[in-house]
Amino acid sequence: MIPSTVRRNGGKMTVWIFLVLLAIFTVVAIWISYKNDFSGEIENILFTAIGAIAVATYFMISTFLVAPQKEYSFKVSVPVMWDPATGKIFSPYRKTIGNLPEETAMFRGLDEYNSRLHYDVLQNMDVWGRLANRTTNDLRTVSSDRLSYLEYVFLAWVEQSVNWLKLNEEIQYSHNGYGAGASILEATPQRAIRIRLDSLQSANQFILQDPLLLTVPSGGRIERKADAGSITLKIRTNTGEYEIRFQDSTGGVFDPNISTVLTQKMAEFAREHFPGGILPTRLWADYPVISINYRSFSSSQFSKQAKGEFEWLHKIHIQLYKDFSWDLLREYYSFGYHASLQLYREHFAKTRESKTN
Repeated sequence: MIPSTVRRNGGKMTVWIFLVLLAIFTVVAIWISYKNDFSGEIENILFTAIGAIAVATYFMISTFLVAPQKEYSFKVSVPVMWDPATGKIFSPYRKTIGNLPEETAMFRGLDEYNSRLHYDVLQNMDVWGRLANRTTNDLRTVSSDRLSYLEYVFLAWVEQSVNWLKLNEEIQYSHNGYGAGASILEATPQRAIRIRLDSLQSANQFILQDPLLLTVPSGGRIERKADAGSITLKIRTNTGEYEIRFQDSTGGVFDPNISTVLTQKMAEFAREHFPGGILPTRLWADYPVISINYRSFSSSQFSKQAKGEFEWLHKIHIQLYKDFSWDLLREYYSFGYHASLQLYREHFAKTRESKTN
């Protein structure tokens, strides 16, 4: 395999050779035409050369301006619970002392979801009162509040776990579990920009209380839009655009009396959030969706930054699934750690295959 640095230097050399030859051709063609009084005898040579340049121009325009933009999409369902009577929200997961070291590498996002609920800076917000309001007119507001909290947790997780400057971090797993090797890139003005998320128009209410800085690729600009049942973030860079959407889903009342391993595990963790371990009769189980779509701009789809942004997205996909996924947690509770590890490996293999295609 040819090293990437060699390929990149070879590409630069090819461009320079092309430009030099084009300049030589232009000068020689003008000089010969002038010396021959622009006679018709040299037309055939010039037309042949111009035709070749026209064909090359067509393929350049077709590849970089007309061809469809490269896109990559994925989504993950996140398990959360909500008690309409008290306004409590939480994920049905926590790390325990008995976890194997490999197990602690899973569900960090769900663990973060629960731990941030106890941050002092968030305790006096009006949102907790709204979450305890069960009137029909407020259901849409309650949905928006819960999605806002999920967005806040997700963005904090991105900055801590998969921010742009950790682009070269490779996700690996051993035979027995997960491992990671990281090579942290240094920040440069050309490669990255840090954006204050509390300065966005219609900023997230939790981020206004606990400001976050998000590191994004060069030229990054963020737009936020909140609608009924969804929140959309658009990150536009010099070479592409990310669309991150947090969307409400159909949930239902959680029944702890169903005698399955999955239900009993979820009930076990849910009881820790209520006095005496007594679950409320209207405890709600929900599975909001985080979906991410990326498209590179055709004119710069093969640039180093565009390739880096695609790598970053692939990394976010793998880590998001490992840290937030309801599918993985369901497998973990139902069949144990090794079954969830196998499911993760299968998902990892599929995303790696889709990345190369």
